[in-house]
Amino acid sequence: MRLVETISHPHCRVSIHSYNQKYLVKIEFKDYAIECKISETDFSLEQLKVKITKEWIDSFAPDFSSISKKWVEVVK
Repeated sequence: MRLVETISHPHCRVSIHSYNQKYLVKIEFKDYAIECKISETDFSLEQLKVKITKEWIDSFAPDFSSISKKWVEVVK
């Protein structure tokens, strides 16, 4: 897996990796991460970077909250 790009965001770490003809878009917040796999045949790296907006990244906030709550329930 090769890191090909990082995207600036005020609260999350966002990276794009290339692996097996797929881009792996990884969004990290605190101790949690969400990954999206996108075929390299669907978008060029430049096209993909345009799609990854602050609004799109921010839309994952409820998912991170849910993951955190579920983890807290498991470790009780």
